[in-house]
Amino acid sequence: MISLLRSVGHQYDRWFRRSPLLTLAVANGICSVLGDSAAQFISLWNADPNLIVNFNYGRLIRYLLYGINMGPISGKWNEFLERQFPARSSPRSTHSSILNEKPPSPIELLEVNATISTDHEEDSKSFPGGSSTSKTDSSGNSLDLITILKMVITDQLVMAPLSLIYFICFMGFTEGNNWEVIYARLNRLFLKLLLANWQVWPIIQLINFKFMPLRMRVPFGALCGIVWTIFLSYAST
Repeated sequence: MISLLRSVGHQYDRWFRRSPLLTLAVANGICSVLGDSAAQFISLWNADPNLIVNFNYGRLIRYLLYGINMGPISGKWNEFLERQFPARSSPRSTHSSILNEKPPSPIELLEVNATISTDHEEDSKSFPGGSSTSKTDSSGNSLDLITILKMVITDQLVMAPLSLIYFICFMGFTEGNNWEVIYARLNRLFLKLLLANWQVWPIIQLINFKFMPLRMRVPFGALCGIVWTIFLSYAST
C-alpha cells in the first residue's frame, strides 16, 4: 500500500510539472466523483439492490464537472493566499522585497524545482519573497502560526461562502432549474451548509496550510473533501 501511494505521488508530481492547472482539475474531479459515488451507493444500498438502474449518472457527471472547475480555482486561490500571507517565517521576507522583485508565481517555482528536488527537498522550496516551505528556515525560525491562522480565517470568510454559492448555483443550472428555483435553494441551503463547513474545514485548512507544500494543498483538500462531498450530495438533494 505504501509503495502504491508513493507511486501515485510520483506520477502526480510528473503530471503537475507538465500542466499544473490541468492536474489540479483532474485530481479534484476524481475526488468529487468518488464522493458522490459513495453518497449514491450508501443511499441506494438498502433501498434497492439494482444499483445500475437507480444510480444517477447525470448527477455524477455534474459533480465531475464541478470538481474539474473548482480544481484550478482552488489552486489559484491557494497561490493568492501564499502571496498575500507568506506562511513561512524568514528574515529575508519583507513586504518591500515582494513588491519590488516581482517574483514568479509559486506554481511556476514548483514546476522548476520539482524537476531537481526529492520529496524531502520540496518541503524546503522557496516561495515569493524568499520564504521557505519547510518547518524551519535557515535561521531556525519556525512557521508563523499567526499568519497561517490569518490564511485560514480569510479562506473561511471569503472562499468558503463563494464556493458554496457557486456549488448551489452550478448544480441548479446544470439540473435545468430556473433562477427562481435556484434562489429558493440558496435561501434554504446556504446558511446550513456554511455553518456545517465552519465546523469541519477550519481545522483541515489549518493542517493544509501548515504542513502541505503548495502543489499538494488542492489534492489534500480534495481527499478530505470526499466525505464533505458525501454530505453535500445528501444536503443538496
